[in-house]
Amino acid sequence: MRKQKQPSRWVASIRLQLNPLVGFGFKEVRELVPLLKRLHISHVYLSPAMESEENSNHGYDVINPNKISRQRGGWVEYRKMARALKSAGIDLIWDATHHMLASEKNLYWNGSAPGFPKNRVFDIDPVTGQNRGFMDFLHLASIREEDEGVFDETNELLIRLAKQNVIQGIRIDAAEYLLDMNGYCDRLNQSTGGKPIWLEVINGPDDELPDSVVGSVGMDEMASIQGVFTSRAGQDDLVAFWRELSGRSEEHDEVARAASREFARTAFVPQIDRLHREISATVPGVSREDVFEAVVSFPRRTHLNLKDRVVADKDREVIDSAHLTPQLRQVFMLEVSGCDQFIRHFEHLVACIGAKGGIQTIYRYLANIGMNDSGCHPDHGAIGIDELHRRHALRAAKMPHTMNCRSTHDVHISGDVRARFGALTYLSGEWREVVKQFFSVNQPLHDGQIHVEDQYFLYQFLTCVGLIEAERLEPYITHWLREAGYRSSWANNNTAYETAVKEFVRKLRSHEPFLRTFQPFHQRLARLAAAQSLGQLVIQHTAPGMGDIYQGDLMWLFLINDPDNRRPVDWSITDSALAAFEQGAKPTFDTAKLWVTWQTLGLKERYPDAFAGAYTPVDGGQGIVAYQLGDRVQVHVPVQPGAQVQGPGQGWRNLLQDLEGVEGLGEGFSLGLFVRID
Repeated sequence: MRKQKQPSRWVASIRLQLNPLVGFGFKEVRELVPLLKRLHISHVYLSPAMESEENSNHGYDVINPNKISRQRGGWVEYRKMARALKSAGIDLIWDATHHMLASEKNLYWNGSAPGFPKNRVFDIDPVTGQNRGFMDFLHLASIREEDEGVFDETNELLIRLAKQNVIQGIRIDAAEYLLDMNGYCDRLNQSTGGKPIWLEVINGPDDELPDSVVGSVGMDEMASIQGVFTSRAGQDDLVAFWRELSGRSEEHDEVARAASREFARTAFVPQIDRLHREISATVPGVSREDVFEAVVSFPRRTHLNLKDRVVADKDREVIDSAHLTPQLRQVFMLEVSGCDQFIRHFEHLVACIGAKGGIQTIYRYLANIGMNDSGCHPDHGAIGIDELHRRHALRAAKMPHTMNCRSTHDVHISGDVRARFGALTYLSGEWREVVKQFFSVNQPLHDGQIHVEDQYFLYQFLTCVGLIEAERLEPYITHWLREAGYRSSWANNNTAYETAVKEFVRKLRSHEPFLRTFQPFHQRLARLAAAQSLGQLVIQHTAPGMGDIYQGDLMWLFLINDPDNRRPVDWSITDSALAAFEQGAKPTFDTAKLWVTWQTLGLKERYPDAFAGAYTPVDGGQGIVAYQLGDRVQVHVPVQPGAQVQGPGQGWRNLLQDLEGVEGLGEGFSLGLFVRID
């Protein structure tokens, strides 16, 4: 295995969404390069640049992995963009996919690729003709990357661009759904000359990633940052309140397991059948129900080392916790030969079913819906300052160049919205009373037609996101109700109920008894969360790793899930605000987030040795996350309302002092990013 090459600059990455529907392609990225350089961005990573379905707003429905997308500008514009980035000292990260659109437009699907028939490139069930897909999306067919010939063929463009140094890094999309994640990463590392690789996975702080990658996209750090800004007592209070309202006693993980079981009995029936056929060919006496119970009882997928026939301790723990017959336990302990294909398909299915169950749980378990998202946890997501330091020390030792994110194109709410859900835990007692008023004064608007759980979802959502435009909110209502699957679903649309919920929200917009309580509470929560968002931002960009910025997230950003989170960005606002800072302007509430990012990344660029040095926790006082980086930088961030930054004393200068007194951030607000005075 080749060691990854390290770039000369390691400051921050930014994710940009190519979208031909809004005229944002390679040319437009090139035009942003001067702005990105002024912001001290060191890495740009784009959504897929390969040829995809016509008018795709995301690019993951690839039809030719070895051709640059014509609609996004074609090869000439891609090359110009890459050269402009390189001239500015900014590395370009390629978004690698391991699935393609199951379409006759795809030469690998229609059988016209010489030497690569359809059933070699894609994992086709020989009995049913059904292909292994991305989760349950069978129109996105998984590529058989475990076949080295297929790997070389379908990654030819990626490998060529890496060897020519047109691209300087690789992000692997949805890595958890690879049949052999370790093997794929090793081959990609070797084939690209050791280019840095990041995995898109929902990983925990103690999870091990393949040795051939530099890290993940940072959802583990997203959960850690959110957790340290969350009140444990308030979190417990919100859980108790949810149970009182709903009459439900299940914990989050129980709801997720039940949802996964439902999907296993419905959407994934053909995959369970296939697994049963595969194991029956080798191990007699295993029933279909045995396979079913095994799949739904795995708490997460394993990554068994089939090459060396080794079961790691972390995988053994998963196997020990599952409901397995003696025969199946022997299979997963690698004591039975001839079962490798079954094991890989089983691991893949566990990942798919777990992901679908997790997504549905976002809309079913409503203790704090903002804490359900991508690695966060509404039951035990709150963490203490000491635990955050432990996690950061682990990152510094194991993966110092992993990414740290707050928002991505895949999460269900942006980081600034999630901060409001965290802030809600500090107002849990008041929230109880506010919600009771909502239920009371809004009763005449629906006359019992809207289920209490759906009302509570709406009250949380509207309080934290705001009364956003109907054209954004109403599609989300449809999505949420169908994902939850209780009173409507994708399989059985209850449009009458969906319409009733939308009509209820329309009435709320002008219902004075509701607004009298809603507006002041929403504004108070927003002020508290704004202060916490800025603190989260400082930790994101100074903690071990590389902060990753989602497009538009340089300014305040209150987005919900796809397609809302792919809305075009007005970059002129960012450009104008940055130009004002460069001329000496002070931050305002509207520009505070950009100013904090600019100051923090500028410091990181000026003193790379400090950020590459030792991470040392220091005592910042009650409710303050404080640590020193190398011997030159200290970070002091209040994580509890009312906590005051004291700082390290004489001989240090606070680069963020100008935030003090900014209207809208609260009286006494302060953040500390201290640099030692020479």
